[in-house]
Amino acid sequence: MASVNLSASIAAIHADIKAFRVDIKAELTAFRDSFTKDVKEELSSFKQDVNQKLNGLVTDLNVTAERIDEAERRVAELEEGAAESREMLCQSIQMQEHLQERLLDLETRSRRNNIQIFGIPEGSEGNNVKDLVESIIKTELSLSDLDLKIQRCHRALGPKPPADAYPRSVVVFFLEYRTKDLVLRSAWMKKEVNGKRIFFDQDYPPEIQQNRKTFAPIRKILKEKGIKFQTPPTAKLKVFLEN
Repeated sequence: MASVNLSASIAAIHADIKAFRVDIKAELTAFRDSFTKDVKEELSSFKQDVNQKLNGLVTDLNVTAERIDEAERRVAELEEGAAESREMLCQSIQMQEHLQERLLDLETRSRRNNIQIFGIPEGSEGNNVKDLVESIIKTELSLSDLDLKIQRCHRALGPKPPADAYPRSVVVFFLEYRTKDLVLRSAWMKKEVNGKRIFFDQDYPPEIQQNRKTFAPIRKILKEKGIKFQTPPTAKLKVFLEN
């Protein structure tokens, strides 16, 4: 009788264990399925978030790239425009310099028959500068037989200087260049005119006069050494040496 009860107890225990195993398996399966589902949902949600953010970044990058392309295009246009402007400016400057050179050349040519006389005291001409100039040239330069054919003669433009200041030069316009050249050469051969330091020179435009000032120290040395020289209208220094 005791053995029957023991067998029944063992069978019951086996049945309970079997049932427990079934329950455990079912619970584990349910937990696994639930966990897998949750993980998949989390991963899916995370993937969606990542994709959305990546799509946003791609969009932002595309917009930025477009803006950079537009900026580069505008910069290229500005650089091209600046290059064209520089080229046009250079051409304009070159043209202006060329026109200034031509204008200076024309002005120099228009003064070709002119001379300037420096050192004639203010007021010594009275009411007629031309008569005084003709008298100085014919008497002091020994050109009494020369027909001067002076067309115009006047003091340099500008206000009359004070009595103790250096007098304004006298501008003389001859009809013929040969006459002007002869007068100038004759004057250069004399150190004094009418007992005074009166200088005869070419009638240069202001620009050339300014350039000639750069040769002043050299001209002084050449005069001291008795070396002949000339300063042509081109504002260059021409030196004459023996041999």
